[in-house]
Amino acid sequence: MPDQIAPGSLGTWSMIEYTEAALVGVGIGTDAGLPAEVRFLANTVKLIRRRIAEAAAQPEKKGVAVFLLAPNVPDEIEEDAVRVPRLENGLTSLVEKLWFVNEIAASGRSMNIGDKDDEAVFELVCNELSLGAVPAIFYDSRTASPEVVYYPSGLSELDTRSLISLNSEVTLEQVLKTVETIYEKMLVTPDAQSQELKLWENPGKFWPIKNAERGIQAYLRMGLQGAFPACIIREEQSQTTGRIDLEVEGQDAINRSSFTRYALLELKVLRSFGSTGDVVTQDYTMNWIESGVKQASSYRDERGARESALCCFDMRTSKSSDECCFEHVRDLAQDRSVVTRLWYLFASSELYREYLNQTA
Repeated sequence: MPDQIAPGSLGTWSMIEYTEAALVGVGIGTDAGLPAEVRFLANTVKLIRRRIAEAAAQPEKKGVAVFLLAPNVPDEIEEDAVRVPRLENGLTSLVEKLWFVNEIAASGRSMNIGDKDDEAVFELVCNELSLGAVPAIFYDSRTASPEVVYYPSGLSELDTRSLISLNSEVTLEQVLKTVETIYEKMLVTPDAQSQELKLWENPGKFWPIKNAERGIQAYLRMGLQGAFPACIIREEQSQTTGRIDLEVEGQDAINRSSFTRYALLELKVLRSFGSTGDVVTQDYTMNWIESGVKQASSYRDERGARESALCCFDMRTSKSSDECCFEHVRDLAQDRSVVTRLWYLFASSELYREYLNQTA
């Protein structure tokens, strides 16, 4: 089995590698707009959690199941495939079956694989059905604790996989560590950013795009959902105190109307210039940061979230330290129990390399 992946880690796979061309998607539900692979992972994990919870009252046999992001069943097994229209209710046994689902995974079709050993299952998918390159989830209930392994490049790529946690309980610290990983992989320079969503209007002049906050929000939502598939990552939630940027929720596996709101993130981009070159003053930036602390606090309290953080993404002409950036709101943030974090987006890879050489 693969090495244990810590909750919140992006593991052995980079979200940008497998979803670079799909930052804008279609569909319904709280995960609408996310790449198909991310939705497939999140919805299948929630499905497995629901099945485990429903099966607790009536134990079932142990075994394995494989889920393929392949809604169309191969012609050679079409006659043997069984349709399950309400797979999401958790009442259908999952093990000893090969499942063909779309990214929503609310329904699907299956074929029996019985008690085949792991090698035989991989042989079936990769060679007999020629589906080794299809994103796959391997569910194993034979172990002391059920295990879920995600193969984003398919079962033919054995070394590209992550052991996924079925636990929906997360902390703000885990969330912020994941934001750090997303920043390093997807945000730190223009070259790290997807061609479909660049955050710089003119990096040579340090002009961010007009809606840089929304762009960063899209990256974080995608990365957080991939890192915490058992959770729901909500964005743009409206309430009386304003509109929430990002929220990490855990959903009860049985009572899906019951939520625990673990973390709320308020996002702010710090600018030296606007998207057309207008100068942004230091006073404006300081007020912008202060308003972010107040928003993170009031949104958390109204929403009933456990913790909140102000996440600032610095796109100014010079790099600042956390201590310097948040000096004027230190007491305010402490009084309101708001965690503050700062990430600097370099306007070019060359500037980033220079920084790394200086700090080496």
